[in-house]
Amino acid sequence: MAFLKATLLIAALQVRVLIKSIRFVICALVALVPAGIALAAGGVNDAEKIGAGLSIMLLAFAAPLVGLILGSVVIAEEVEGRTITYFFTRPLHRSALFLGRWAAVALVGSVLMAVSAATVSYGSSHATFRTLQPELHWKLQAERSTGWKTIQTGSRAVVRYQDEDRDNRRKHVSHLKPGEIIELPMDYRERPQRIVATEWKPRDLDLPEGFTGLLILSGSLGAAIYTIITAGLSIFVKRPMILGLAYAFAVEGLLANLPGSTQALSVQFYLRSILVDPESPMWNRWIPTGSEFLEPSQAILRLSVFGLILLIGCSRAVVRKQFLLTSFILGAAEAGAD
Repeated sequence: MAFLKATLLIAALQVRVLIKSIRFVICALVALVPAGIALAAGGVNDAEKIGAGLSIMLLAFAAPLVGLILGSVVIAEEVEGRTITYFFTRPLHRSALFLGRWAAVALVGSVLMAVSAATVSYGSSHATFRTLQPELHWKLQAERSTGWKTIQTGSRAVVRYQDEDRDNRRKHVSHLKPGEIIELPMDYRERPQRIVATEWKPRDLDLPEGFTGLLILSGSLGAAIYTIITAGLSIFVKRPMILGLAYAFAVEGLLANLPGSTQALSVQFYLRSILVDPESPMWNRWIPTGSEFLEPSQAILRLSVFGLILLIGCSRAVVRKQFLLTSFILGAAEAGAD
């Protein structure tokens, strides 16, 4: 009971210190990136298209970066500031100090990512800063001996085509109305081309059922896991952020996007398993072809077990680790010389 009370007390104190620090401001700005884009882009496209892209950004960019920045506070900040001996000479167990400080950064990181995830979901499904306009659909056609043949359809504001010299050209179509036609230069076979505006379609602002809750859960859990990884690295190296960034954005960036079982070696695989429905077309652009994910409950269980094992290992490492500071070593050497 005393161990738990000490852990909670340290966590509460660390939260107060953390929310007044520059690290918290930086992490809040990082979390605001996908949230701000969602609010600004809401209504520009269908909610599923915006939501899928920004949720991947949140899981692959914001959650790891917030976790890495906050996780380094647990041990590395005190070692670098040469104040670690103050904490470890208090009449408290080292594990309580470590767990309390980790719980504080994990809580702050998880709350930031939960707010960001909720804002991404809201922004994707609402036209916050604009009057909602329907989407114009068009056809790019080329004339054949049998008549006009459609060679491309779409709804983007810009149509790309090739002229008679096979040069790529662009044409804006956002000003068209259904039934209007833009005549284009002939293609390389000297056949007439044209763009035909076909119809207006209302924006689809509906997200899949349960999307918001799963995004909040995966984002919060991701931030907490990455804080453990950085906190563990900080026990053994002086610059855990460097190794953490290399792992999160280089190693995991590769493993999570390779087809096959290698994806299961990354945290991103389990975070995506919580959120992504591989049968839904909204993820086709963002998920590697042939990816197979776990059931959300299985992904949560395995990621939680991994985090718990890692946290226990870090706690034991803190107890056994001898933190020798250069300033104290030099001071002892000078005292011995005198």
